Amino acid sequence: MIKPTIKQLEYFSAVAETLHFRKAAEQLHVSQPTLSDQIKELEYRLGVILLDRTRHGVELTPVGREILKRTTYLLRDLNDLCDHAKTAKSMLGGTLRLGVAPTVGPYLLPYVLPDLHRAYPDLKIYIREDRSSSLEQALRTGQHDLILTALPLEDEGLRTEVLYSEPLMVGLPKNHRLASADSVAPQDLKGEAVLSLGVGHRLNEQVQELCQRIWC
Repeated sequence: MIKPTIKQLEYFSAVAETLHFRKAAEQLHVSQPTLSDQIKELEYRLGVILLDRTRHGVELTPVGREILKRTTYLLRDLNDLCDHAKTAKSMLGGTLRLGVAPTVGPYLLPYVLPDLHRAYPDLKIYIREDRSSSLEQALRTGQHDLILTALPLEDEGLRTEVLYSEPLMVGLPKNHRLASADSVAPQDLKGEAVLSLGVGHRLNEQVQELCQRIWC
């Protein structure tokens, strides 16, 4: 069976409401032949007669009355869906699955979430903390809707927005030769043992890249 279109159901609903093809056509701002053809096509697709055409007007058949009930429910639900989409477009709602890196989430989210909840009370946020590489994989597979992590990402096809940037800091023992320096250039660390976060964290990759650049 070829399924009827929403427009055909809207045409049928208008005719069933007015019980008059001309009045329904005027209400829908279409020509009467167009309306009549669409009703015939609807009946053909459903395989039933919905309307009895007489010299005195139009009457619903028994099956037409049953189809009208379901058509009314369907069009009402469709309107509700469109209204919900229009509302969702102007205000965040539903559920947002957010992945955050441990070097970002604990320091940024406490300043963001309270205002976000006040502005969008219907928005539910599920937060999961993980390493940057795992977060990116989860984003690609649809487990997260959004992630907060350091750049760059491995997958260049993902859309990114820069929120902020910060300098890379180095921690040194008090008696280290560079401890009294106002700033430390990358080349100053040549030959030093450098500790960083474990594999899978973006900081680990950044530190490795820095070390390879200044030592090679």
